[in-house]
Amino acid sequence: MLKDYKENATHLNDLLNEWDFIGVVPLGAKDEYDCLIDPVLKILSEGKDETDLSAYLKLFIKEHFGMELDQKRVENFSNGVFNWWNTKN
Repeated sequence: MLKDYKENATHLNDLLNEWDFIGVVPLGAKDEYDCLIDPVLKILSEGKDETDLSAYLKLFIKEHFGMELDQKRVENFSNGVFNWWNTKN
């Protein structure tokens, strides 16, 4: 189970770094989005849907990072996360 968690966390971190909504990964900040890994994995493992994930991300990013992201951008990322999650499970 721990191995699965680590694999999932690593892959989700890769997805978050690809998304890089702040734009800091090219500057070397590979751990900027670590705060999102556990909550997102929890949402996925609880069987919630893309809408739940998008709502969570939008609110968290606003409160934690002080940024308002375009809803479509958040939805596109959420859909990609669910595509990965559903193909691996």
